[in-house]
Amino acid sequence: MNERQKELRLERLPIWNKMIKSIFPYGIPSQCEWTNLDDITSVLNYIGQYSTTQKALNHMFYPTGGGMDLTGAYLSNERECLELGTDGQTYIVKPKQLSFHSINKDPDWMYFRLDTHNLQPSGVYDYGEDEEKEEVTEISPNAYFGRGVWDHGYFDYDDGKGEVRLKSNARVVTRFFRGSIVIFCKFSLYNLVQGPTFNAYDATHNKYGNADFRKLISDMSDITSRTTL
Repeated sequence: MNERQKELRLERLPIWNKMIKSIFPYGIPSQCEWTNLDDITSVLNYIGQYSTTQKALNHMFYPTGGGMDLTGAYLSNERECLELGTDGQTYIVKPKQLSFHSINKDPDWMYFRLDTHNLQPSGVYDYGEDEEKEEVTEISPNAYFGRGVWDHGYFDYDDGKGEVRLKSNARVVTRFFRGSIVIFCKFSLYNLVQGPTFNAYDATHNKYGNADFRKLISDMSDITSRTTL
């Protein structure tokens, strides 16, 4: 860990802790769960909006690897789904449960986990059973075409009139078919500890169930508490 990372941790982890306290004003629990879609959306949107005003406070890890900072969450046009906003990208998931976890009341190890139901492919592409997501062009609510439509700027031909151009509300979205997402403070140790045996960007969290992942994080907390960083 370099000096700049240490400075950012000292600055941002207390803000992350402050945000958590604002969600749980009467005491931070060791664990909490939400299953109602409106509640899940509200909590995630709050995290995204709070983080936006506090200069990239969170980082969201995808079920397929990689990640981005969450900027907001909104109910989707797709039934029982929500949209996760990032800087310039939108992801659609079908939530099953959002859970909060606090390990030893340490903001380094306070995180949110979103587990999802299976989401059926749009039918735009032909997939094998192992496919986990798709990137599509939405030309109107729930009307999907291939990603190439966005690149070309049109989706059909009108006899005698030429190309049918995309309207201003068209957009590219990524639909996750399954899996889980976790959100940590952007400057947490989970985000910074990387090596040959562990890398958070390899979707490590998605290889574990909720309880087993919490156990992993608890073990990491114990190890790092005994290590000078």
